[in-house]
Amino acid sequence: MEVVKEFVVMLTPLIAVIGAIFGIIQYFDNKNQEFKKRIWEERKLLYYEITDYASKISISNDIQKVKNEIEGFWSMYYGRLSIIEDAAVYFSMINYGNELEKVTKNELIPCDSKLQSLSFKLAISCRTSLQDTWQPVRLEDLGRLDETQKS
Repeated sequence: MEVVKEFVVMLTPLIAVIGAIFGIIQYFDNKNQEFKKRIWEERKLLYYEITDYASKISISNDIQKVKNEIEGFWSMYYGRLSIIEDAAVYFSMINYGNELEKVTKNELIPCDSKLQSLSFKLAISCRTSLQDTWQPVRLEDLGRLDETQKS
């Protein structure tokens, strides 16, 4: 009987330590999930906005009619979106921006340029980014470009 008491006395602190460790792990996991949720929500709003600008520009038949959208695109390109975009969206933004510069500089008709396909690629990159916010990054995927990210 004395052996059982000693065993219980020794086991009780061990159970408490294991419970504390489990609680700490769970706390940090919850904080990580909350952070991912905030990032996802912010990305979603900004991605909706940038893809709206890009699509409206790309289907326009008059560059003058989309001046506000072009200004909005560049504002996000150099500002808010740069803070939160991932690599795929970054490369899609660069490709779209390069084509947009050509179109505006030469006063071309946006819908007759590559802007429509680049707008679509940007939207796909945004969708993939939102999906990847919740999934862990595989080491073999780091630094590798997806076909949709190439110009």
